[in-house]
Amino acid sequence: MRKVDVLIAGGGDSGLAVFRVVKTLRPDWEVAIVKPEKGFTFKCPLRYYISGEIGESNVLHDDEHMFHGATLIYAKLVGGDPKGKIAELDNGEKIRYEKLVLATGSKPHIPNIPGVDLKGVHALRYFPSAKAIAEEAKQASSVVVVGAGYIATDLADCFKKMGLEVSLVVRSRVLRTSIDSEFSTMVEEQLTQHGVKVVKGSPVKILGADRAEGVLLDSGAEVKGDFIVFATGIRPVVEPAANLGAAIGSKGVIVDDRLETTLRDVYAVGEVAEVRHMITGEPMTVGTAAAAMAQGDVAGFNICGFNIKYPGGLSCLVSRIFDLYVGAAGLTEDQARAAGFKPVVEKVEYLDHYTVYPGGRKYWARMIYDSASGRLLGAQFTGYGNVADKVEAAVLAIRFGATMADLVTHYSAAFPAATFNPRFNQFREPAKKVFSEKAK
Repeated sequence: MRKVDVLIAGGGDSGLAVFRVVKTLRPDWEVAIVKPEKGFTFKCPLRYYISGEIGESNVLHDDEHMFHGATLIYAKLVGGDPKGKIAELDNGEKIRYEKLVLATGSKPHIPNIPGVDLKGVHALRYFPSAKAIAEEAKQASSVVVVGAGYIATDLADCFKKMGLEVSLVVRSRVLRTSIDSEFSTMVEEQLTQHGVKVVKGSPVKILGADRAEGVLLDSGAEVKGDFIVFATGIRPVVEPAANLGAAIGSKGVIVDDRLETTLRDVYAVGEVAEVRHMITGEPMTVGTAAAAMAQGDVAGFNICGFNIKYPGGLSCLVSRIFDLYVGAAGLTEDQARAAGFKPVVEKVEYLDHYTVYPGGRKYWARMIYDSASGRLLGAQFTGYGNVADKVEAAVLAIRFGATMADLVTHYSAAFPAATFNPRFNQFREPAKKVFSEKAK
């Protein structure tokens, strides 16, 4: 029986992060990677591969390069004996380990409606799916994208720039889990202005006999397209963990703040790990590469004997839809209210240059505070320039419990050609307005 120090089940972002931390800190340890397919996919840039802006080598990398120094095993973890520290693979092999990492990721969730098995129905996940979608797009003149999240809006942007007629089917409004309705309307207007047809409703059937020709909505409307891409969420792959006997929660594999499961020396990271929300404490999973890699780092350090605690999950978004950039961190106003807070919201508008300096791009910020404690609960940004730095600052503020009183005193560097006027700050100005109202 093969024996390793660390067995990582899954070769995605979180598994890679664990591997690199362990190999850096414990280079003499034997680490094995169990993954079902060859090749490491960079998922975030896949839309640029679909559009032809970048090539295959930019998104698909060799495992030998990404996991240099690891033993690579192409199989799936199916269960095992955690007391005996034995993992069982679907090829019949058994491996003895000292530490086991569950990084089994997720799979696309497609509604179980008639016609989902027809040709021309896709869901974007890894490179093979991106390649199939790219081939479809080259032969098509129209597409139906189903979904309201950032992958759906990103694909709508991608297909439109490829010259296709694009219909985006959303149940209520775009990006509804990340931004509130005011900013959501701005995104929908941006899509519409660039020729994307935004259709409200839920698919109940895929149209077509041998091949998909569109979707039938619950309203009775038909939305036609040469092929269909579903971007309707993901579901964690928890079966291997369940077969091992790890506790499974409402969202994924239950872990503590060290990302260890209920089984000793068995960790879970990435989309499969059920963590606690940084603000509400409610169970959640995080589906971004950034969060997956952060969790992988935490688990890697703890596997090597450290005691690093994961601070909890937080929903974050950075995207660009045509000319409009969108970013968000934390709770929306609706989510804050549903969580039992009494949110107070302040919106500001500003330029990224001094008003006396020529040019400048317009931005909008929407800050959500708890009226009782003053704590910042969420931040949303839109504008005609990059908002990633604003989201990063918001994440830090939320993580460390910044309140209106804290943000009233916030300041940063200023330069006429590069920043807004120092009299104005996207965090300080909203806090001042709300703080002043509370002080009356």
